[in-house]
Amino acid sequence: RYTLFRLFQKYRIPAAIVGFFLVVLVIIKIYFFPSIPTERTDPIIIGEFENFTSESVFDNSLTNGLQISLRQSDYLNILPTYKIQQSLRRMQLPDGQRLDKETVLAIAERENISMAITGSIDRLGALYILTGNIIEVTSGDIIKQHQVSVQKIEEILEGIDQLVKWIRKEIGESNRLINRTSKPLPQVTTSSLEALELYSQGIDFARLGMYAEAVEVVEKAVELDSTFVMAIHSLSYNLKRVGNHRKAIYYHNKILPLIDRVTEKEKYSILRMYYGPEFERDYDKAYYYARKLVENYPEDGVALANMGHLAMYTGDYETAIEYSHRAIEIDTIFQSTCYNNIGFSY
Repeated sequence: RYTLFRLFQKYRIPAAIVGFFLVVLVIIKIYFFPSIPTERTDPIIIGEFENFTSESVFDNSLTNGLQISLRQSDYLNILPTYKIQQSLRRMQLPDGQRLDKETVLAIAERENISMAITGSIDRLGALYILTGNIIEVTSGDIIKQHQVSVQKIEEILEGIDQLVKWIRKEIGESNRLINRTSKPLPQVTTSSLEALELYSQGIDFARLGMYAEAVEVVEKAVELDSTFVMAIHSLSYNLKRVGNHRKAIYYHNKILPLIDRVTEKEKYSILRMYYGPEFERDYDKAYYYARKLVENYPEDGVALANMGHLAMYTGDYETAIEYSHRAIEIDTIFQSTCYNNIGFSY
């Protein structure tokens, strides 16, 4: 039996060819054999980004930044927020429960999830240390860990991007896919950590039904960064919820000129709502963006349910029935609305 090296020696293969062959082997490993291979449909839960510094600007912003950056992937099947909220209620925990490691592992066990992602930020002198963890749920062990250090607070969101690329690669996504679907976090959100922190607080308020409080903090985020599209969209929608229609339309009209700043998934999601029944009522366009979202993210139950809903509005009743059933198959939480849409379509 010969090793590759002995074979090369025996047949006197030139060193340059040997080097080329070894480089090809390394590339094949990097692109096709990830450290933790997962199936595309395997669900993954994202926990909070713990703040071990004394700076409150990191309390919510980095958790949200991690989620937004990871959601750019159409390979990862990330457990959606509504599923997390369901699990928290079944565990008799409040909707605002922090997703620390213990809580994340408990939810993952309930939802039959084998892998969790968490992170943290700490300070070491002048350096900020960002840590990403890939956790095996059954044992609770950190099976992979990666650190990124940055010297300036302005570089932290870029550090999150580096961690996310590492996570995506370790879990099984190819470099080609990662590069194709990665936009810098400061571009798709904001370069202002303070604005991102306020926006993230607003998401939590809205999730708890505290829409007036959400409006208050997200409006401050938009004042800090007038190009923060996700915040503008959130503000417009929450203003509509609290009955301030004039102001809601004012911010609504700012979305389209900035829409290309966001990630592909956020773009389709925002435009689906932009043209939908809350504002423009251009159901053909809303339906178009709902379809684009489903084509690219076929396991997204919310996208499927919305597809069925908007298909009904456009009179495409067969599609409305099909996608409403598909949404129910993914999660029974959609059955009330979807069965209503199915009945109307029939």
